[in-house]
Amino acid sequence: MLRILEISWLIIALATGSISVYQFFTDGWQAAIWMLAITGIALLMYTVRKKQRIRMDQHQQEQDVSKYH
Repeated sequence: MLRILEISWLIIALATGSISVYQFFTDGWQAAIWMLAITGIALLMYTVRKKQRIRMDQHQQEQDVSKYH
């Protein structure tokens, strides 16, 4: 489940980043700033989910090892 959320945030970040670049060249900086803000939030959420998934995977591996010993 966390992997799906992680990928979703990455897709959102890439899409809004592309939109902001397009808006920057067509409408100027004022139009692109909001999409850049959404891109930043999406990248932050991607990073949080990735770290959370890695931490949970390590915790689960520790539990799996302790089951057999």
